[in-house]
Amino acid sequence: MVPVKICLCSRRIFKQGETPEHAVKREYLEETGVLINPKDIIAVRFNLKDWYVAFSADYVSGQEHSDNDENSEVVWLDVDVALKRNDVPQLRNSVQTM
Repeated sequence: MVPVKICLCSRRIFKQGETPEHAVKREYLEETGVLINPKDIIAVRFNLKDWYVAFSADYVSGQEHSDNDENSEVVWLDVDVALKRNDVPQLRNSVQTM
């Protein structure tokens, strides 16, 4: 298992009273089966409709799997590799514009 390098948190995933760190930790576990420890905020993006916070994070435990709803697969990539992929334009645009 490769340590998580980056994870993205959108305002849309928050439950009332949650911090960005708690929301991304919960969502990551729900959607991938992997428990992470969010560390540093590495980027923030705001626009008229939404906002995103990107965290560096460490793998804690769990076996990765798709939730068959919000993702088709779970892959482990270094940040530089992820930002070059054409299949994650939202991630690339959110992080590169910061």
